[in-house]
Amino acid sequence: GELSRGLAHLNGDMAQTFINGTGMAGDTRNLDSAFADYCTAKGMDPADHAVLRQAVAGAVKDLAMDSPRLMSFAELGEAVRTMDTLPEMQKGIEVHKFLDGHIGADQLDGIGDQLRGLATTHGLSAAQNAELTDIAGMVLRHAASMHDGPVTHGFLAETLQNDLSVAGYINACGGPVPGSSVLSDIIGQTASSPLQRDAILLASQFGDGYMPVYMAALENMPRIRALQPGGVPTRETIWQACFNEPLPEGIGGKSQRGFSNAVLDKLESFFEAANGGDIGKTAAGMTAYGSGISLRRSLESMNGPVSLSMGDFVLPPTVTQLQRVPSLEKCEETLAGDIHRRGSHQGIRDYDPVITFGAAGQAAETVHIQDVSGLDEQEKADYKGGKPTPASHGLVARARALCGGNEAQLRQVVLNMSQAGTMLLRVTSDVTGIYVDEHSPIDIDVRRQAGGSVTMRYHTPAASPLDVDYTCTVSPDGRASITDFRMQARSAAG
Repeated sequence: GELSRGLAHLNGDMAQTFINGTGMAGDTRNLDSAFADYCTAKGMDPADHAVLRQAVAGAVKDLAMDSPRLMSFAELGEAVRTMDTLPEMQKGIEVHKFLDGHIGADQLDGIGDQLRGLATTHGLSAAQNAELTDIAGMVLRHAASMHDGPVTHGFLAETLQNDLSVAGYINACGGPVPGSSVLSDIIGQTASSPLQRDAILLASQFGDGYMPVYMAALENMPRIRALQPGGVPTRETIWQACFNEPLPEGIGGKSQRGFSNAVLDKLESFFEAANGGDIGKTAAGMTAYGSGISLRRSLESMNGPVSLSMGDFVLPPTVTQLQRVPSLEKCEETLAGDIHRRGSHQGIRDYDPVITFGAAGQAAETVHIQDVSGLDEQEKADYKGGKPTPASHGLVARARALCGGNEAQLRQVVLNMSQAGTMLLRVTSDVTGIYVDEHSPIDIDVRRQAGGSVTMRYHTPAASPLDVDYTCTVSPDGRASITDFRMQARSAAG
């Protein structure tokens, strides 16, 4: 892996020196000299073709960085002189013309205008716009390499417009949710992970695929990047890294959906082998893997209960993406619709659900969320019907005090006091052998931390057969992430 990354880096440095020139007097081992030779052979004046030279520079650097061996100045020069006969150079040149905003000799058009429009519309910073351009470049180079026909401006523009990687990056920066709900979920789960950029690039291969398929690639991303240090991972690389075998014939040319189906079928075969072909168990195992539980743990659950901790997830378990958190009014409506149902599934005798609020240096306050003694008859009816009442107003007011008037943080905290924060029970508990859901008994401890974050600790009462203890940390900007997690059958505890 380090060797592959090192080779790409060395070849990149070599190509950059070739493009800039070595600085040694009389040294012709550089782009200008090779480009001049090309132009002379074509009866062209290099001075009239600065746009082409710029595109050639980008294409030859891509060629070098993708090479499986160390390239020399002489080989780079030959690639420039013979660029008309090298498909990879021809495709690369057309991509870089588009990336540089040039169509034809000197007409400005292309990716610059499209991406500038996206950056302005969605309020991207200069750094975010630069990364978006970088991702778009990888997407276009990959699409061009896979394309059998001529790489035209129209082909590249259509690719850029339709590719989910670009939409995914906009979403990751706080923009609208892309058309793919699966990709949106993946982006949400990778919000605090260094894997997010790779997850976005995978959309160029999987499109609106399946959660287990994305998880397989993300779990094996270290192997993928050892085989292919940069760019959109190829199908060959993904398959080799995930399944330790070459890509079977006929799969490489399938549609995104076809390729996703092939990966899904291969994964299903692992679960079928682990459980003797039980369709129900296979579905449960694939669901566990798709939720982010590692392949090892998901397969182990085919043969008996397992316990879970943070280290058992490909990606940290997640809660609602900030972009999907509704208005405070809607958040309270969701909370009001849930608090009267807390503990209704897998009920425990005499269970009295509570939410505790506190901060450093302050006495904690425990609220019994199903105590309606202070409500009048109409309010009691509204409470039972899941409508906002003084009971939900009080919870929101206490959360507001902890959030110090921070609206984004407050909305996330209020929403996660509802079933939005306990949905992890439904998604992950099955592998422990004790299935519970978002309405099962669980208490919440909400605390303001010294740095301005608010932690929400979810824990099951001692009488619950399932020992659950996890923490959701809501940062001042309103983003939420699971920062600690334990789930196991109570009999397995200790």
